[in-house]
Amino acid sequence: MSFLRLFPLSLFFLLLVWGVLCVSDVSETAEASSSAPLVLDAVVLDNHDGRVRLSCGIRVTDGGPIIDALSEGMDLELVCTGTLNRMRTVLWNETLGVQRFNAVLKGDLLNRKFVLEQNGQRKVFSESAFVDELNRAWARLSFDLGPWSLLDSQERYSVRINVSVKKTEIPSWVRVPLFFWSWDVVPETTYRMETGHLF
Repeated sequence: MSFLRLFPLSLFFLLLVWGVLCVSDVSETAEASSSAPLVLDAVVLDNHDGRVRLSCGIRVTDGGPIIDALSEGMDLELVCTGTLNRMRTVLWNETLGVQRFNAVLKGDLLNRKFVLEQNGQRKVFSESAFVDELNRAWARLSFDLGPWSLLDSQERYSVRINVSVKKTEIPSWVRVPLFFWSWDVVPETTYRMETGHLF
C-alpha cells in the first residue's frame, strides 16, 4: 500500500526533473541561435505569378570560422533549403515544396583572395571586403515552393529554412568511418514559421 502511495509522488518528481532539463536545453538552444555566425533576415512568403515564393536573406554576423577554414585551404559550400509543409494534427506534416540554394566558397592562397561561386558566376574578393560581399550576395534569396493553387484556404501551413556551411570533397574513406562526425564549419541553423491561413 505504501508503494502505491509513493509511486505517484516519485512519478511527479521524475516529471519535474525532466521539465527542468527541457527548459534548460531550450534556453541553451535559444542563446546559441542568437549568437550564430549566420542569421536569417526578411523572411517573406507570397504569391508570385501563381507560384509560392519564399524569400529571405542570409547575414554573416561572424565571418571568422569561414575565413579561417578558407585560409587553411578548405573548400566550403553554403547550403540553404526552403521547405513548405501542410500542417496536420494527427498525421505527419505533408511536404508541398522544397528548393535548395548552394554557393561554393574557396580560398586563393597564392593571391590571398577569397572566391564565391553561385548562380554560374565567379567573384573574387579581398579578406577585408569578404563578409560585406557575402552579405550583399546573400541579401535576397528566393525559393519556388510549387503552385499556389495547391493551397487550401481551410488548411494551415509552416515554412522551414535550414542553412549551414559545410566542408566539401571529404574523402569517402574518411566520411564512412566517421559518419557521426560533423563536417559543418557553421552548424546548421533552422528557422521555422507557422503561416496560418495563406488567404
